[in-house]
Amino acid sequence: MDRRYLRYCVDGSLFYDAPGARSAPGESDGDFTRAVTRPAGWRESCDGAWRGLVPGDAALREQGWKVHVSATLESAERVLDVVAAFCVGTGTAFKHLPSRRALLIRNAKYADRSGSGKFMTIYSRDDDHLADILAQLEPRLAGELGPYILTDLRIGDGPLYVRYGGFVPRWVQHDGRPVPAIRRPDGTLTADPRAPRFQVPEWVDLPACLVPHQRARQSGGSRLPYEITAAVHFSNGGGIYRGRSRATSEHGDGPGPEVILKEARPHAGLDGAGRDAVSRLEHEHGILRRLAGVAAVPSVGEPFTLAGHRFLPQQSVPGSTLNRWVARHYPLSAGDASPEEVRTYATRASALAQRVATALEEIHARGVAMIDLHPGNILVDEDDRIALIDFEVAGEVDAVVDVGMGAPGFGLPPERAGATGREADLYALAVLRLWLFHPTASVLSISRVPLAGWIDHVARRFALPSTWATDLRARLGVAPVASSSGSAPAGSASAVREDDTLARLCSGLVAGIHAAATPDRTDRLFPGDIRQFDVDGRCFGYGAAGVLHALRLAGDGPSPGYEQWLLESLDREPCGRTGFWEGAHGIAWALDGLGLTEAADRVL
Repeated sequence: MDRRYLRYCVDGSLFYDAPGARSAPGESDGDFTRAVTRPAGWRESCDGAWRGLVPGDAALREQGWKVHVSATLESAERVLDVVAAFCVGTGTAFKHLPSRRALLIRNAKYADRSGSGKFMTIYSRDDDHLADILAQLEPRLAGELGPYILTDLRIGDGPLYVRYGGFVPRWVQHDGRPVPAIRRPDGTLTADPRAPRFQVPEWVDLPACLVPHQRARQSGGSRLPYEITAAVHFSNGGGIYRGRSRATSEHGDGPGPEVILKEARPHAGLDGAGRDAVSRLEHEHGILRRLAGVAAVPSVGEPFTLAGHRFLPQQSVPGSTLNRWVARHYPLSAGDASPEEVRTYATRASALAQRVATALEEIHARGVAMIDLHPGNILVDEDDRIALIDFEVAGEVDAVVDVGMGAPGFGLPPERAGATGREADLYALAVLRLWLFHPTASVLSISRVPLAGWIDHVARRFALPSTWATDLRARLGVAPVASSSGSAPAGSASAVREDDTLARLCSGLVAGIHAAATPDRTDRLFPGDIRQFDVDGRCFGYGAAGVLHALRLAGDGPSPGYEQWLLESLDREPCGRTGFWEGAHGIAWALDGLGLTEAADRVL
């Protein structure tokens, strides 16, 4: 999975959207733009993700050393006040996230790690200016907390970090896609390194004011008490690693048992309630201690802290996720599955579901509800034994839970408001029983209409007992599909009906595009792929030009409002890229097809 997409999975939206592009209802008090008034004579820019302020007579350098300021949800307004006052007073260009919600999204569990913690950016004019910024702001921000910015060099123990990079947008192709660029001394563009570690381009000298901080970073610290053998997973909240105890091997007892180490970064990996990764890890530790002895739940060790990060060792259990098990064994992935293969799979899948149900009964008997049951949190070994993992959001079995909590499709629907943790687990288990035979549950987060048809189809296709469908319908709250009578007409009547169906589908797609349009926004006209946010919301491949071209070919009438949106956008900011798919050439071609030839010529 391309984890870049997770950053654009904004709560409350059916479509990918830019983090912070829209404020959530009732969040006007989290608007940071109100706290900083644009000074007279300064230029202001807002691109959805950031609000920039630049002195009117100043021009940003193309690249150089920039200072990033980290903040928590609690400290953000204080930090903003201090830094903005300094920048305005010294005529220093800066930018900041526009809202509390944007800060929460940037520091969320599956946010981009290279951007985590960045709340403000200050643009230095030269090395002397950089030294002055740090000397003045470090004491003023002493004691303020924030997520560690992984791409940067930390200044002391506060929320200031420094990195060399681009100040203005420059792009270069890397691995087949455009990425932010910086310029080499010979004038050529190269990718601006944004890996989650501090890097300095080979042609750049470290300023004297940064040397002590670089030495402090390289001096190291305490050693991890476990030897890491593999990295399993990374998120903005920390990593998951396989390892073995150093103490066991260093005492000559041979390699110790393999463990799973969960890492939690303080103030990072925020969930919807604003809890950071450390809070969730401590919560999980408490839950796992309550579940000690449950066969399907890994045992847990004592957490420890190293370099400010919290670690929790857990028993390593064999197997892969149920997602992967289904991908390997699902018989209908190929069109030539034999009846025996279908029967064998049905037997194994039903047995797996029962093992999960038994494990949940044991967990519930301890007063715990998992609340986040889904195929990614179930491990299956070679003998089809199961283990349940990831108890970060587990809670009390009789406590009321929020509807929708959990993986898409597995969380309780809105009509189940007031349900307990036990009911949430049993609902997710029912979805899981269906998912094992029809692995499309994520669609249920958009619509539950297909449920009844899926249940009946699965029961017939896998020859499951009638009680399976009856029980599932009761647990998921759906009625059977009404049986249809008669047979499909033959010959031309069938062809006509298929044509009518195709016409209705096309008409529905066009209507959906119109319904989803957002002409009030300036960053994009139609929802689409995430590339429109880092490439262009107007381009042919991902933006408005391509959609207008498709609507024209579908026979949809002229849309003057949409065309005007595209023209006004180009007047505000001409397209800075060449090329058909992502650049000016594709936009011009689409405009010409719409009869806007003069505008197409201007674009070129």
